[in-house]
Formats: sequence, C-alpha cells, structure tokens
Amino acid sequence: MLLLNMKEKENKKFIYFDNAATTKPLKVAVDAFNQICESCYGNPSSDHGVGKLSKNMILQANDETQNMLCTKKGDIIFVPSATIANNIAILGRVRFLQKLKKRKTRVEKIEKNNLENCEEHLKTDDDHIVKVLFSEFDHPSLVEPVKSLDEIKYFSVDLPGLYKYTKPSNEKSIYGSGKGFENYIISQYHKIIEKERVDILILQWVNNENGLILPVLQIAKILKKTLPDIYIHIDATQGLMKLPFKEFMLSMNEDKKVESIFDYIDSFTASAHKFGSVKGAAILWLKEIGSIKPILFGGNQMSGVFPSTENLPAIVSMAKTVEFLKGELDARLKKALEYKIKLYKKIKNDKILFDNLVVLDDFYYNDLNDLNFKDDYEVYKKNSKKILFSPFIVKIYNKKLPAQVVQNIFNDNGIAVSIGSACSTNKKQILKDNLYFGVPDNIASNGIRISFFDEFEDKNLDTFLKVFKQMLERYG
Repeated sequence: MLLLNMKEKENKKFIYFDNAATTKPLKVAVDAFNQICESCYGNPSSDHGVGKLSKNMILQANDETQNMLCTKKGDIIFVPSATIANNIAILGRVRFLQKLKKRKTRVEKIEKNNLENCEEHLKTDDDHIVKVLFSEFDHPSLVEPVKSLDEIKYFSVDLPGLYKYTKPSNEKSIYGSGKGFENYIISQYHKIIEKERVDILILQWVNNENGLILPVLQIAKILKKTLPDIYIHIDATQGLMKLPFKEFMLSMNEDKKVESIFDYIDSFTASAHKFGSVKGAAILWLKEIGSIKPILFGGNQMSGVFPSTENLPAIVSMAKTVEFLKGELDARLKKALEYKIKLYKKIKNDKILFDNLVVLDDFYYNDLNDLNFKDDYEVYKKNSKKILFSPFIVKIYNKKLPAQVVQNIFNDNGIAVSIGSACSTNKKQILKDNLYFGVPDNIASNGIRISFFDEFEDKNLDTFLKVFKQMLERYG
C-alpha cells in the first residue's frame, strides 16, 4: 500500500540536488528494466530456451560494458552494488595475499629446519602481513573492509594541502606531465608506497563528497613502475558515464601508442544507479579472476566471484543506459561545467552570498576574486583533463550555520541537498573535511554537497540561492 499512498505531485515539486547519492532513472533504463521483467524472466543458469535467452542478454550486456571501458582485457562481473564489488575485490585480494604470504613464510621456515618455531613465527613475523594503502576520505565501502581485517597494516593518504595546489602552477613535475595539483597528489601516494612497499593500493577516481578527481592513470603508471606486483583497485562510481572515459583513462605513451588505465590496474568498480540506471546492478572488472579469493560461496555464476542468480533486468537496464549515454558524455560535461559556472557567477554577484559562502574548487583557486569567468570554460572545453573537481559535485561551505541546520531548512523548502556521502555519518564528514582536506576549522562543520546529473535548469539555481540567502539573513 506504500506505493499507492505516495503523492506524486509532492515528489515533483522537489528540487533534487543529491544526484551523487543516487540519480533518477532515465526513461531508457526504466523501459529496459520493465521489458526484461515481462519478457525475459528465465534463470540464466537454466539449460533451456528461456534460460539461454537470459544468458545471451547477459553476454550482450558484458560486450556493451567492455566497449564502454575501451578494453577487451579481463573479466566483467555483474554484482548488485559498488559496495559489494569493492568488498569482493579488496577482501578477496587480501585473502589471496595472506594465504600466499603465509605459505611462503612456512616454506622458508621449513627450509631452515626450524619446524618447532614455525607457527610462532607466523604469528609474530611481519613478513606475511598484507599492507594496504587507501585514503580516509574515500567512500566507506573502500575504507571499512580494510579496517575490518586482522593481520594487516593499513596506511592512509591525507591531502591537507589540497586547496593550496588547485591554483595553476608553472611547477614542473618530477613524476612526468603533472604540474602543481597533480604533482602534489601523486607525491603523497608515492612517498608512502616507496617507504612501506604496499601490497594493495585503493584509489577513488572521483570523490563522492567534494568531487575531487584523482589522476588515477598517472598514479597507477608511476606506482606500477615502483612496485610492479602492487595490486591497484579503482572505484569509478562517481566518474563513470559522467566524465569522458577516454580523455581521463587513455593516453599516448612515448612510443605514440595508446595506453589504458587497464594496462596498470587490477580491479575496477562502478554502480548503475549513479548514472541514471536502476538500482541493483554494478560493475566489477578483474584483470585476472585468480588474483582474488572468493568471499562468497554458492553456485558458479559470474565465474564463482559472485555466485548468485543474476539480476537480469537491472543488468540489461544498466547496459542500455550505457549505450544511450556514451554518445552524450561530452555534451553532458559541457552542460555541467556551464551550470557550475552559472552557480559561481550568481554567488559572486550577490554580496550576502559572496561574503558568507566558500566553495573550495578548481574554479575558485581559493578565492573568487581570482576567477576569470571569460576564459575558464573555453580552457576546460579544449582539454577536460584540466578539470580538478567533477562539475557534477559542488561542496559549499557557509560561515554562519551548521550543515545539518542548512540541510533541514533546504528540505523544508523543497530542496534536496546532502551533508556528504549518504553512507557516512555527519560527524565523520566534518572530520574528513577538516583533517584530510585541510578545510579551515571555522567552516569544516558547515559544508553541504549539491550534485547534478540530468537536469540543469537555471530556475532551480535561483531558488536554491534565494533560500540560502534568506536563511543566512534570518538565522546567521
């Protein structure tokens, strides 16, 4: 009865600025989902005509996904969510390495004819400890699996000087093409990798809370040269089907040959509901199935990596959405960039908003007065790799009101915004902003996130800023 009691008009009047949490499914996604539910309901593992038809649909979805990723390498595993995909990749690799390292340590002890101390050695010697590098500002599905494990060591990359480096710089990078911002980020990862000889590196391509875009291709290339055996996992949930994949994940090497992110990484994840498809489908790409140990057990679906009956309607819906969006990525990026610039212009042109709002971003370079609106979009359009933060996510701080208060007032006025990740607590979010990104103490607890996907209406920005201004005047 819940569905019948919903008031459609109340949902329609909401301005939805929380697309980083989830997106409204596109029509093509809903149509595909409904069609499969009605006409292709066989179990893909069944050995009859209806089941084989379902299996064929999965194979077609697999081909579409590989084409979108521009790779024929590795295997595509369809799972229900990016959280599950991240857990399978991270926990599976840790288990694989723990078993491998323990076996190696045991053999070394046996070879030394010291059998009586073998078990004690395994418990106390660090040689078999798996070392993992991640960032505390990553999504919880990347951080919490690591923290849940025993007999590992983990290290976190912090970027306390992040916003010092968003301003364009003539600084030459010791790591290659990167300058300033890119050089700073790569150096933060490289110094830990080099010192600790890390086994697993976890990277989030686009941060879900402030839109920071990591130069993952550059990081992966450099660190694979330092440690060829390092396992690199990338979560692309907030970037896939929003940022042009080829421009960020492919490059030309010194021999004028195209190289891909998949030449350097070992696993890759993304989720359908973040780019306009339905919930219940996500992508896990593995370079080698045998590089991880299973963490779930059952049948042999998805090569035994996710042994469960496939959610065919959601998988096909995701593939159809990918097919629909892949020709529109440049146009959508342009819309998002222009929308973001409009937002900044409106803030800059209003004294109350300008005096009380802070947006730490690549357009601002720490100070609105440094911004040259005339040139910015043309520069980014020519080379979208210059974008340092996703145009689909904006983190806005104010100098007067706590974030929870701001969020509640917006909600009362029919505007959906968030304080950060829907999977993080508010307290953790404040800590992240302050400690890991170097956001000043006086505003760290006052940040809200607005995020876009498919709708870019000027009137929504006007309403959003009008309400923001009114609350600052009334309660500030």
